[in-house]
Order: sequence, then C-alpha cells, then structure tokens
Amino acid sequence: MKGEDNWMRQERINVYYNETECHKFVPRAILADLDSASIESIKGGSLGKLFRPESMLSEGSGTGGNWGKGHYTKGGDLASQVIELARKEAELCDCLQGIQITHSIGGGTGSGMGTLVMSKLMEERMARVTASFTHTPHSKVPAGVTLEPYNAILSLHQLIENIYQVYLFDNNAVNNISDKFLKLQNPDNEIRNQIISSAMTGITAGLRFSGHNNQDFVKLGVNLIPFPRLCFFLTGLSTFSLPNTKPNSVGTMSDLAYGMVNPEHYLATRDPIDSSRIISLVNIFRGRMSVKETDELVHTVQSDHRKMFATPNCVKSAVCNLPSGTGGGDTSATYIANTTAVQLLLRDVLSQFDALFKKKVYLSMYTGEGMD
Repeated sequence: MKGEDNWMRQERINVYYNETECHKFVPRAILADLDSASIESIKGGSLGKLFRPESMLSEGSGTGGNWGKGHYTKGGDLASQVIELARKEAELCDCLQGIQITHSIGGGTGSGMGTLVMSKLMEERMARVTASFTHTPHSKVPAGVTLEPYNAILSLHQLIENIYQVYLFDNNAVNNISDKFLKLQNPDNEIRNQIISSAMTGITAGLRFSGHNNQDFVKLGVNLIPFPRLCFFLTGLSTFSLPNTKPNSVGTMSDLAYGMVNPEHYLATRDPIDSSRIISLVNIFRGRMSVKETDELVHTVQSDHRKMFATPNCVKSAVCNLPSGTGGGDTSATYIANTTAVQLLLRDVLSQFDALFKKKVYLSMYTGEGMD
C-alpha cells in the first residue's frame, strides 16, 4: 500500500510544482511582502531554497499597518510585479483552473496590496476561479495592528467584488482548537499556521489526488455558492495534530461525519448553538473507506440535525483514498460550510470598526494616503 500511496502523491505533483531540468520540484508560488524583513527571514530559513529567488518579492519597510499605503501609495509597483509573474506562471500551465491567494486582512500589506492584486487579477481574467484563504482579526485576540478593523472592512468589500471563493480563518477559533484538542495554550504563529495549513491541504485534496466525486475549485463553487455574493466559507477538520505527532483522536466513521455539525471543529468563530443554518456543505473524506458508508452516514447526520440545514439535499461528499500526510491519521475529514454562522465573525469585525469610526480616530492616516 505504501508504494501505491507514494505513486498517488506524485501522480499530480505538477498541479502545485514545476519540474526543473535537474529533476527538482519548485512550487508554483509567488511570495510578496512590502516588508523586506519578512521575505529575508524566509530566504534564510529552512524553506528558503525551496522557492525560486525571482518569485520572492519585497520592497521597502512595510506599510505601518495601513490599508491605504498597501493599496494606493506603496503597493502598486510590487502588485504589478506579482501580476507579471502570475502571467508567466499561467502561460506555463496546460490547463489553468484557478489562482489561490493566502493573506491576512488585519495588516497593511495583506489587506491593502493583497486586495489590489485581487482586483488586477480580476481585470486580467487570468483564471476561471480565484480563491482566497483569508485570515481575519477577532476582538478576543489582542490586535497586532491598531488599524485592523479599518483594514478588514476595506478588504471585505474587495473580497466580495473580486474573489470567487473566500475561506475564512481567525485566531480566536484556532486558539480554542489548540487549547481543546492539542492541549497547547497560547499557541504561537507557527502552530496556528500548521493548523490552518492542515485545513488547506484538505480543501485542495481533490486537486492533488484522484478519488470518488473529487471536488476541485470549480466543483466546489458549483456545490457551495447559490448566489455570487454568498461566497464566504467556514472550514473545519475532524482531527487535529501537529507534524510528527499523533492526531488528537482516531475517530470512527460516525465521528468523522458528525464533526460537520460541531462548531468546535471549525477554524473560524461561529455561533456555539444551533441557531445558524447551513446553506450548503462539502465533506472531503481522506483514507480508505466505503463511499456507500460515507453517504449513508452523511444522510443520517442530516436527518438528526434537520433544523440546521436550509434545504434537504445541500451536502455533497468526496472521498480521497489517500490518507492525510499532515498527521491526521488513517482516516480524516475536512468540512467546507457555506452557513449563516459566518455572520458572527463578520459582525465581530464590524463592531470593532464601529467602535473606532464613531470616534473618528486614525482616519487621518487614511486620508493622508489620498482616500476620501
């Protein structure tokens, strides 16, 4: 089985990697930051040699956490360089399906320059699908940037207009997962990133590996988005673990299925009670399991929690026979939910914005960048 698993892992390796003449695999990725120190730390780290030097872009000393600087005054040149590199990567693809963007909307670069790149990608019509993995600020987690609420609200408008699929994450939910499932209080950014990256590997499993009823980004959009503006998703995992460690629990197939309705398993803050409604949901199961069994279990969960689902047949499931390589055990599941529960996270961002805007504080930092 190990030989077969290795073959499956390499079968579609060119989805995210280019093979060089020296038979080395280089990620199809562009790293950009307006703070040169961040990119230099990656270059000097263990992953620095993995990327092409020309695909790691930096300029200046940052934006001071200001969306206006990232979007208007400082980010323009770097954003143009990102688009040019993205165009070259697209030209090398046999069949470009989509572009993924990973960013935070709390700081100035991820929010300001990040949304500028998104708008330019929309103008270029470069890909069928543009998806973003978006980290949002939360009131229960100390702000790393004073202007986080302003930056987040300005970014949300851009996400609605320019992004086809938005996968939301926040540190409050990730901290709770670390505390409850990993028994680690006050996790650092490395642990948070590892938890979020586990969710990202589950979401993209259908692109990278073959399986039953695979969900690539086009199919995810068809199954999850009833109307274009309802494109904000919450992502959950059945099990949590860190690299080279055992998962927090090895659940039964029933546990995997019932995790999709458990708020504690989601990486974005949501209502703990059953007051929300699931508009649509996709389960991506990993491991060797019966498709018939997963379908029956999902149907049972829907029957037991009928009030949580907006319509009777709003859940789709995919099975990837290859187990997760991030320590999730022999079987695991990733949940992608388009649910009204997302309003709790968005309202939290809005309440932080209102608290600042009512006092008219820090507005001069944005008007000074040419914003009205």
